[in-house]
Amino acid sequence: MRHRPGSTLIVLAALGAAAFLVAVLSTVDLALPRPWDGVVLEGDLPGTLAVREVVAGSGAERAGIRPGDTIVGIDREVLRSPTHAAQLLGRRVIGETVPYLVQRPEGVEEVRVELGRRYLGNASYFYASSLGFLFFAIGVFVLARQSGRRPAQVFFLLSGLFLLFLVCRLRPASYSWVDRLALNAGTIALLFLPACFLHFFLIFPRPVGLRPRAGDPDFRRRRRRWLAALAGIYLLPPAVLVARFAAAAARGEPLRLISGTPLANWWLLAAYMLVGIAVLGASYPRLTDRRERRGVALVLFGSVVGLLPFLATSVAFPEQLGSGRLLLGGLGLLALVPLTFAFAIVRFGLLDIQVILRKSLAYTGLTAVITVAYALGIAFFNVVTRGTELAASPWFPVVFALSIVLLFEPLRRRSERLVDRLLYSERAQLQRAMRELVEAMSAQLDLHTVVRELVERLPRLLGVRFAGLYLVREGRLAREAGPPELPAELPYEPALHEHLAMRGRLARRAELEAAG
Repeated sequence: MRHRPGSTLIVLAALGAAAFLVAVLSTVDLALPRPWDGVVLEGDLPGTLAVREVVAGSGAERAGIRPGDTIVGIDREVLRSPTHAAQLLGRRVIGETVPYLVQRPEGVEEVRVELGRRYLGNASYFYASSLGFLFFAIGVFVLARQSGRRPAQVFFLLSGLFLLFLVCRLRPASYSWVDRLALNAGTIALLFLPACFLHFFLIFPRPVGLRPRAGDPDFRRRRRRWLAALAGIYLLPPAVLVARFAAAAARGEPLRLISGTPLANWWLLAAYMLVGIAVLGASYPRLTDRRERRGVALVLFGSVVGLLPFLATSVAFPEQLGSGRLLLGGLGLLALVPLTFAFAIVRFGLLDIQVILRKSLAYTGLTAVITVAYALGIAFFNVVTRGTELAASPWFPVVFALSIVLLFEPLRRRSERLVDRLLYSERAQLQRAMRELVEAMSAQLDLHTVVRELVERLPRLLGVRFAGLYLVREGRLAREAGPPELPAELPYEPALHEHLAMRGRLARRAELEAAG
């Protein structure tokens, strides 16, 4: 039975909704005010209560709990699991002091911990969460605009996996059941993320030769080979995970984990992503559309500069995945991945998505960003000058306010010109070329000369390599205007003519090939 595209969209929508709900649940769980001791657990040792980090100024720090300790009892009850610890803490209120039983290399010790307001997460984590939700929003937009295209569907799945990994797997480990759910979801996402990344670049912007097209000779056999290759790509990371756990269990040794997966899976992740980037780079010279080439080059830049430092930092310094120092490492550049995709879609129509961004909307957003930047700058300057002679001067507020007013407008205008160059340069070039075309044609009276002038100027007007005009004469297409390298005559295809007439708009060569 033929597979219906609608069923694929239903499955994708269900998976996306599940990923979004788990990510929101993970974020909300961290923000709920609960009694907390200030302990961040080791997320790569499931089922244990090993201390990975102690928040500065918390009750655990004042009680002397240190990274490397293991909490074995709370409120004079021996702990069975992190969930059991969450239940015991849930009976208490903020401000109470609770006895803890802590195991150390030198023995077991009881300490008393004052519970404070729960605050999990740092700048690094909330930055990662913002990136995850941003990437997912781009994926939803792409799927909504091109739901029938396979690259858009795989990109949406990729954005959902990025969301789960960044929001759920990088969260600081705690005691609650939500914590276990989120961390496990992030681990699953990490397993399939490299395969999905490679899958996307195998079919974007053009499918590789291994993927058959409808109508190709021996289509069924080649399709089975393609599906088998995809199955191997997706199943290899879970197989490596199972094999590594089985080998560690057979040796009776603990297995080193990074974000829930063995080091071998991270090397596999790096290999998959390097192959995907190489495939994307190899497809670049074959692209003929200038806008598509520029969009793909931008995505290639974001993928290389954004992903490789993150992978290198994660493998070389895995302890930074749960700390704020990761923001200064690979995570800071990871923002280039969603940002370059978003800019390539808006600026160059990537994935055949046309976005009309109003200038007024772009300028309003730009003004808001500048206003926020000025506000942050004022706050920072006030903090720096507080208590100094400069701040005590009666002229200081007046001079400072005038400086802000005088600097705001020039900065806004310069920023608007930058936006025009980045987002609307082609529109300005098109308007200028149109004016030149009208001026050139207004001096011509002969219709054939006007048509020839129009066709010759179209390539510069539309940014294409060449343009030609063919007219139907005696059952064939005869060249009326265009470069001499074009054939003088072409066979007339009535079916192709009817197809273009039904579309009522320009069509890419790939679309015509797909239509047969």
